[in-house]
Amino acid sequence: MFRYLHWMLTFLRKIRKSLIESGSARKYLLYAIGEIALVVIGILIALQINNWNEGRKTKKQLIDHLENLAIDLDEDIAEYDEKYSHHHMRFHSFIYLLDLAGYHIDIYEPFPDPERPWEKHKELYPYPDTFNIDFIKFAYNWMDHGYVSTKLSRTAVEEIQNLGLFSQIRNEKLKKQINDYYKYVDWIFGEAIIQNYQRQAQELGIYLRDQYSIINIDITRMDDPIGFLKQHKDVRLKLRSVIDDTYYHTLEMLRTKKKAEELIQFIKDELRITIPNQ
Repeated sequence: MFRYLHWMLTFLRKIRKSLIESGSARKYLLYAIGEIALVVIGILIALQINNWNEGRKTKKQLIDHLENLAIDLDEDIAEYDEKYSHHHMRFHSFIYLLDLAGYHIDIYEPFPDPERPWEKHKELYPYPDTFNIDFIKFAYNWMDHGYVSTKLSRTAVEEIQNLGLFSQIRNEKLKKQINDYYKYVDWIFGEAIIQNYQRQAQELGIYLRDQYSIINIDITRMDDPIGFLKQHKDVRLKLRSVIDDTYYHTLEMLRTKKKAEELIQFIKDELRITIPNQ
């Protein structure tokens, strides 16, 4: 831009010098008006070119960050899948304990099987429907410490916000979808909420310690671990509360994964429009 203006001014100075030397006041006045007009036009053109270049840079930057956001969401989905498998196994193991104790519960909507069984205990999948001491031990062991935090990636969305790129998104539906997703994530996986979940997961273990002077793993060493549930209605009721919480966590993994998948599709659609032939 400045190189162009310097060249123009140098060229005009030569013409002005020639007119002054010729002594024609009228020609010089017309020249002066023309010079001003040309300089103004030149500045406007240069500014337009500069704005166009800046616009291209901003657009490229936004595209890069939207692509990064889609990558972050893919990582979130992998996290949801892992935690879904975890809670899915816990939920079915607790239902299994009550079934063996003769207390069948059928009020819950069935979940789809996880695409990948929980890696930590995949040898226990598929879930048994008859007496299986290993699955019984697993269920008791995880009654009071089964909730695990969901770690999500927020790098891309924070960069979009910090760089002021959010206002550059022209698709209002996409902006709303991004806002809705992260509001939902904050609501479901906020720090205070997580602490409450973890506390709830520990309550049954605390109850067993205070009421019966045992910890949950002690039950697995009894001659009849299922008989303990049959004999103690209070423990069954406490376990029902754990099942309710676990069902909720499992359901939320499905819901939040679906929201992440929908947001990825919104981003892909936007990029397809922004980058033709993508």
